[in-house]
Amino acid sequence: MQKSLELVGNLLRLSSWTGRRTLIAGLLLAVFAATPAWADSDAAGGKRLAIGVEAGYYANGISLKYDLTRSHALQFGADFWRHDGAFIHGEYIVSVANLAHNTVFMLPIYVGLGAALAPWEHTNFAIQGHLGLDFQFSKIPLDFFAEWSPTFFFGQFSADYDNRNLGGCTLGIRFHL
Repeated sequence: MQKSLELVGNLLRLSSWTGRRTLIAGLLLAVFAATPAWADSDAAGGKRLAIGVEAGYYANGISLKYDLTRSHALQFGADFWRHDGAFIHGEYIVSVANLAHNTVFMLPIYVGLGAALAPWEHTNFAIQGHLGLDFQFSKIPLDFFAEWSPTFFFGQFSADYDNRNLGGCTLGIRFHL
């Protein structure tokens, strides 16, 4: 098992731009291949897939969001952490309240639960919670989000450091395709 984890970590360790492009292409392919047949055809007003960038204290990278329904979505990210490694994460998020909803924008609050893989010197796994605010324009295919993600690490990182991380805040922008 340890050899398998080391192999996965070595494969995902991204020190070159070619490796990063391969990861981004793989994530996009995974999103399109994983389209569930039961997804609501009217998800978020017909705006199903969004791609963008996210930046925060710990990581910066790309963000993908796939709306299953108006209030349920899958969210993915491929970030490049300040530990010089990749941080790949996926979450299931649910909008729990809408602070504003008019002809110009919506402002839903969402919560979610997800997992992450961090293949640094050793492969690390993490469980993440999410609490966010998503500013969505009604007529423009663009949204801005702010998110807080407390994280619990498993693996070598948790042995070297405190495995509980109150999480960092992330800001991002996505374009809906």
